[in-house]
Amino acid sequence: MVNFDPSHLQMISEKILENEDIFSCENSCSFSKECIYRTIINRSYYAAFSHFKLWAIDKKKYAENNELAHYKSKSKNSRIGRHKVLTLFIIHNTHKRDEAYIRILANDLNTLREIRNDADYKFDKNISKENAEFVSTISQKIIKNL
Repeated sequence: MVNFDPSHLQMISEKILENEDIFSCENSCSFSKECIYRTIINRSYYAAFSHFKLWAIDKKKYAENNELAHYKSKSKNSRIGRHKVLTLFIIHNTHKRDEAYIRILANDLNTLREIRNDADYKFDKNISKENAEFVSTISQKIIKNL
């Protein structure tokens, strides 16, 4: 039984996005709007990822460590991670016709992961409010439709 609802991460992201001016200090402090947008992207992605993971455990009997070992053994990339394994598992364990919307959501999650990687690791890349709004919207869509 899970005591924490990961959709709360998305709610926090929405509140930050709605109130970004409270956290922004222009030049007078160390926070920048881009820092806020990167944080929103990170939390929104993890809300969607965690929600999808709990769905997969409940509906598809997803066992993360077993699937990680399985996909690592099949992959040429030994560095395949838990995030990619979850989306691969979902795509390979849903019915093409009956659960097409789940596959679409899994592809959306993969897109969010790519944007989250940029926000977390690529400091030379500009992250905008539009990026944060996009990730927040898609995260809400994933959470709502699972």
